[in-house]
Amino acid sequence: CSVTEDGFFALLAGIESASALQILQINHQSLSAGAGIKMAGCLCSLTNLKSVNLIGCSFGEDGNLSILSALCSLFLLRDISLQEMQFGDSNILGTVLRENFTILTNLSSLDISGSNIGPNFADAFVETLRF
Repeated sequence: CSVTEDGFFALLAGIESASALQILQINHQSLSAGAGIKMAGCLCSLTNLKSVNLIGCSFGEDGNLSILSALCSLFLLRDISLQEMQFGDSNILGTVLRENFTILTNLSSLDISGSNIGPNFADAFVETLRF
């Protein structure tokens, strides 16, 4: 389903209070970078998350960057699915990935199938897999 930005913010407020939450799945939402930044703040408070699935979501480049940074701070994450997301060719996204992704030592699955990633992001992604 599709929600308005106000509805999404209300949903995030409810999710943020669920500190024991272990699995989060949000499908096919196309919202502003502000919504992505707000979601990143919500993710940081969900320290028990083990699985995050953001399938077909778009939060603009700044929103996606914030979400990726937040995911890199969740040490318990085992599975991340960022299918069909739009990352573009940002050097900033590649830098965030290079500097932070190796923190996720419990990560066993990362799915970026169908995502639009440019060569800078792709190079950084391959580089982090070498660790």
